[in-house]
Amino acid sequence: MCDRFVVGFGGLSDACRPTEGSIGIPSIRAISIAAAMVALAAFFSSPALARPEFATDTGLSCAACHERGGDAGPLTTLGRDFRDAGNRLPDGLETPGGVARWLRGLVRYLHLVGGVVWFGAIIYIHLFVKPRSLVKGLPRGEVKLGWFSIALMAVTGTLLTVWKLGSLREVLTTTFGVVLLAKFVAFVALVLIAALVTARLDRLMRRAAEEGRGPGECGRVRFVYEGILYDATESDLWRDGVHMGRHHAGTDMTGALADAPHGAEALERIETVGPAASTGERLPPPAKAFVRLAYFNLLLIAFILLCVSYWSWGPPLVGGAAPESASMSGLPTAVTASSRACIDCHLEENIQPVQVAEWRGSAHAPAGVGCFECHRAEFGEADAYDHYGATISTIVSPQDCGRCHEREVAEFTASKHAEGGQILASLDNYLGEVVEGVPAGVSGCRQCHGSVIEVEEDGRLSAQSWPNTGIGRINPDGTHGSCSACHPRHRFASAVARRPENCGRCHLGPDHPQFEIYKESKHGVAFVEAADRMALRSEEWRLGTDYTAAPTCVTCHNGATRVHEFTHDVGTRIAWTLRPAISFHLDDWEKRRDRMEATCRHCHSPGWVASFFTQYDAAVELYNAKFAEPATEIMAELRRAGRLTERQFDEEIEWLYFLLWHHEGRRARHGAAMMGPDYVQWHGFFEVAERFYMEFVPEAERLLPGVTRSHLSAEEHRWLRGLPDDARREIEAFYRERYRVKPGG
Repeated sequence: MCDRFVVGFGGLSDACRPTEGSIGIPSIRAISIAAAMVALAAFFSSPALARPEFATDTGLSCAACHERGGDAGPLTTLGRDFRDAGNRLPDGLETPGGVARWLRGLVRYLHLVGGVVWFGAIIYIHLFVKPRSLVKGLPRGEVKLGWFSIALMAVTGTLLTVWKLGSLREVLTTTFGVVLLAKFVAFVALVLIAALVTARLDRLMRRAAEEGRGPGECGRVRFVYEGILYDATESDLWRDGVHMGRHHAGTDMTGALADAPHGAEALERIETVGPAASTGERLPPPAKAFVRLAYFNLLLIAFILLCVSYWSWGPPLVGGAAPESASMSGLPTAVTASSRACIDCHLEENIQPVQVAEWRGSAHAPAGVGCFECHRAEFGEADAYDHYGATISTIVSPQDCGRCHEREVAEFTASKHAEGGQILASLDNYLGEVVEGVPAGVSGCRQCHGSVIEVEEDGRLSAQSWPNTGIGRINPDGTHGSCSACHPRHRFASAVARRPENCGRCHLGPDHPQFEIYKESKHGVAFVEAADRMALRSEEWRLGTDYTAAPTCVTCHNGATRVHEFTHDVGTRIAWTLRPAISFHLDDWEKRRDRMEATCRHCHSPGWVASFFTQYDAAVELYNAKFAEPATEIMAELRRAGRLTERQFDEEIEWLYFLLWHHEGRRARHGAAMMGPDYVQWHGFFEVAERFYMEFVPEAERLLPGVTRSHLSAEEHRWLRGLPDDARREIEAFYRERYRVKPGG
């Protein structure tokens, strides 16, 4: 005789089915819920577009690059910098495509299905069936389904882990890896419990059920009410061991009757067996262990779901933003051992940790271009020295950069920027280092123009010439220039070089206020409003394609347009040179002007462009003819007459002449070139005229009477000899009407 109970999860047990092949209502409900959960999982699931472990490769948290941290979302400024720097996943970790992508999607889907079926069954038992209902034995079908789900999750989970992780080190050095490890431990615990329950406890519970008298026997439908055992086998209302689709045979119905539409009188129609030997309150040891493990399983499932959620919203466990927390293990895999050693030592000794963090966000880091690749040197080179067993040089010259950036270095070498160090033989440098003093020149002029780098006997750089990032620096290897003048180390971001403030580091002040003029111009005003629409971090940054809001210095002088490619030679579109005392056209100035006009026509009509350059040329020619050429000739006549010594700046007129062309004259010309009307007029031609007529001419006449007569007799200076009466009366009438005062009043 079989004493196994009728009740089981999902209906009657395989050993005691009153009807062959029947399925109870709870099984239908479980299948429906599981199917709904699988459908939802399939609908809402999508492949992750970002790799959490990539944060470790950069030494920054997910939130540093994504506005919602580990949940991704829009990129922050740093994230856009990192993306625009050309960063990509290391080799072998790229997002798969084609068939491989669909295969991974299918494996991910099957993993979700296995989890939903297994976890859903456990949760369903706790919500609807209750673990105590299974203490007489587990349904065979559900056991098989559970083990199939476990196997499915194990296989698919292993595949997903192998595809996700680039190396075993990521298990302990990435957020994903650490959480995965915790999730794996919980999963193993669930599997071990399942093995214990199905292989051991299930057999013991069935044996206990056979040996003890319970609320049901084989083929009988029985339940307990207030300690009395009832047999409802003959009742049509308890068909298949279920009453009204809610109450199952083999349970204590004492509490359930309170919610029934009938009272205890309905039990009078049910056969009474007698006092129940056990109401279910005292369970045998195997059953107690099963119930406890069932509730422990629920906690493990909650923990696993927490791990899954943590991948989305949790803060990173590792790879924090603090530079000192970084280590060799957090570097991109492409970084060489030599550079890793440099980084670890610098971080350990707290030497330039911020620069290490900046380098991590550069395009160099994921490409494996590290400290040693840029600073390496050969024994015997002028500035090479031994540094903890490695031969390096402090300066990274254009020759070093040219190993990878050959075209860019060639363009730069051909530009006027590369000649910036030629200031060493100019009046500017004479003022800075002789008249003012060497320290003024070292910390002033040379920091923009560049200096000759002096090397000590041991290969170290002299403090008299280093540090220096002047644009035309003359390096120990003979090359001219400093790439970091425009691309600050160690991020070297193009976005920095594209901003007008970067050019304004040198192109500002009373002698060349291009930055101030730009800010006054409509171009500068437009940039201030539209800076966030300038796409400064885009890879190509082409005018008319990537951005349209405003031009910057780079846009006009060397940026990519719809008709030009980007170049590091900033002079290819400049027709006039505005630097010397008298401006002149550069070689091939017509071609240079054509390039500039083509750039202007991206925003302005051809007629507007032609008229603007007519006005600009007229302003430069006015300065040359009316002020610069006469003043320069007067200075030459004074020198020929012996009124000036060979030394520079020992006579007052030399200072006046220098200020006339070097300060006021440049301001007027640059203002005309860059649409800065105030710099053309009040900071420019007004001060040029005041300096020329009120100071320079009187001082020249004092030194050599009559030296200015022939120059001032020209038509441009006719106003000095007085105005015709009608012109004078017209001016007086204007001032009376406009200002209600007499001229000079």
